[in-house]
Amino acid sequence: MQHLLTSRCGTTSRIDRITSLPGEDVSLGLDETRRLERTLYKLSDVLCRGLSREQQARFQEWKEKEHLAVRDAFGERVRDMLRVDTLATRPGKRHQGYGSALLAAANIRADELALASWLSTSNPRCATLLEHLGFATVKDYLVGEANPNWLGPPVVVRIMLREPRRIPTEGHS
Repeated sequence: MQHLLTSRCGTTSRIDRITSLPGEDVSLGLDETRRLERTLYKLSDVLCRGLSREQQARFQEWKEKEHLAVRDAFGERVRDMLRVDTLATRPGKRHQGYGSALLAAANIRADELALASWLSTSNPRCATLLEHLGFATVKDYLVGEANPNWLGPPVVVRIMLREPRRIPTEGHS
């Protein structure tokens, strides 16, 4: 699995395998992968149609700035990285280790595939947890700084990277 959930960034996603049920992987060819990515991007656009014009403008600003920040941070390397996208925990289930467990599983898979992982977050508390799990901030960008309708300060979004860890082979440590 080279992508847990598709990127909303437009050009950075790559899906080779999708886990449909625990332990059951579905392998995809390149053409199937590209069709699935296009479908998911279209779905993302459809979901945004229910947003107000201001919300749509904010989403578009975020999407464009993330694309540029990711390109600046990783260049073409992003094509061979795993992206962790839209990881969240229900409010009533927070602080019980569920998010950490999901991210640990993603990290294990990335290590098995010898792939670097990346994600973005605008939550400073989340960034602290991500640093504890091996991610480091490689790029920041602001959303809302030039928007006269934006209430409050601009949002700082961090692009974070985790390089793969070497998995010891049997008999070696």
